[in-house]
Amino acid sequence: MSGKPAIDVAKARFAEAALPFPPVPEDLAGQLQPFGDHLFTTKPLDSGPYALNLLMEEAAERGGVTDYAVVGFDGYGTNSWAAHYVLVRQPVALFMQLAWGGAYSDEDEEREVIESAFAFADALQQVMDRAAAQGRVAEGRRLVVKESSFTGSRWGWFGPGDEESIEDSAWRTGDLYADVVDDLRQLLAG
Repeated sequence: MSGKPAIDVAKARFAEAALPFPPVPEDLAGQLQPFGDHLFTTKPLDSGPYALNLLMEEAAERGGVTDYAVVGFDGYGTNSWAAHYVLVRQPVALFMQLAWGGAYSDEDEEREVIESAFAFADALQQVMDRAAAQGRVAEGRRLVVKESSFTGSRWGWFGPGDEESIEDSAWRTGDLYADVVDDLRQLLAG
């Protein structure tokens, strides 16, 4: 790949698209490795990030999944291209698949959505880290959040021993940003 560290190549791919780089914690950023020309991951993947639901199920079912990140661009066809950002890091798991670069896309609108999503992801990580440090997140519990331009958004709290785990009834849908922020307010209020 050019001899540069993968993190530098990954950041260059986002810069070429005039997009911010997603908030990957330093401890994971240095572990990124190429997965094709435009994707980077810290763990081996069985398939690309379009298998988002499989990755989500893994994070929801097994609270002890090792921390990892996936960033980059992937797609197929004329209008199913996306910027992908996956971060699984206790106590949160984020799965973002945001439309980018399809034949019928509006680049300015998509850039705005991606910027907002990455800003939300950064703030969410900070709040969840603080909540965990204050003992407000039970051991092994994880907030799993998905935002997809193609299949919608959902989120839920999961952990060891959950009966419903990944069943549809365990997930919440609605206004992702407002409702997750409301959940976090309740969490921090104690």
